[in-house]
Amino acid sequence: MSLKELEITRKRLRLKLFAVLVIAAAFGFLAAALLFKFDAVMAIIAAIFITLFVYYHFKFKITKDFEHDLKERVLAQILISMNLKALKDELDENEFLEGKNNFPKTDILFNSYKICQAEFDSFNIKFYDVYLKDTNSSNTLFYGLFASSKFKKTLSMDKNSLDISNLKDIFGSDISYFISDNKILLYINSQGDSLSLNLKTPISDEGVDIFKFKSGINAVLELFKSF
Repeated sequence: MSLKELEITRKRLRLKLFAVLVIAAAFGFLAAALLFKFDAVMAIIAAIFITLFVYYHFKFKITKDFEHDLKERVLAQILISMNLKALKDELDENEFLEGKNNFPKTDILFNSYKICQAEFDSFNIKFYDVYLKDTNSSNTLFYGLFASSKFKKTLSMDKNSLDISNLKDIFGSDISYFISDNKILLYINSQGDSLSLNLKTPISDEGVDIFKFKSGINAVLELFKSF
């Protein structure tokens, strides 16, 4: 299903949910009217409970098929439009920690999501969403986009000279990197997934979430292409 078809379906489902909300509110009002003469407080509580119960009961039934694997379906279409490939390799956790000496190596919870990969004449790159948590303190150490790139030549550059100002304009200020002889690891700690989608999210290139995702990936690629 194309992005256009997904967007049409999304809008249709939102209209259905609005109709469900109206019906749920009607049931809630009816319950309140019947109970009000006995107990006003009970009537209000019953109205709220019935409205929410009816709405969320049918909301799940209406939206579960659409929201299931929505991110995967949208991401597949985006990668085609950007001429990028789906990523098959799992995250190398040791490589991720290589550029983060301040992170603990034990008692941590790793979750990762494969985004995409690309190969160019001078380098290849892999993108992951990563969530890293310290299980002792329950602190979130990292939640965002991680890019692992390997170059086909030795990088003759200062290890603190990478200009990431353009990336900060897109993702925010919490960005760091690690440079070795032929590798650059990029850490974008945005405190969220690089691509978050649900029924409220416009599914088109004009949608804020998709536009920001594509702009961010392209900005990283352009930065690395400059070497």
